[in-house]
Amino acid sequence: MALAAGGVVRRSRYSRLTAQPVGTALAEPLRNSLALMLSSMTLAALLALPAGVIAALRQGRWLDHALNLAAFAAISLPCSGWAFCW
Repeated sequence: MALAAGGVVRRSRYSRLTAQPVGTALAEPLRNSLALMLSSMTLAALLALPAGVIAALRQGRWLDHALNLAAFAAISLPCSGWAFCW
């Protein structure tokens, strides 16, 4: 089957683009993705947790409404990031 398909089905552990092992070729992009994910989750937690506590302490007041509006606007934005939207 592999010979009939021109070697497409062949199990190769090397990248066709870089001729490196797949693990090596994926290591740097995965490392970058992990760093981006951890930094964005940390930033979100540092902003969201205090905002939630403040909104809970000032329930029904203008600050609570302003924080709710900002949270709903941030969730509803159809773009890839705030840097491109705001």
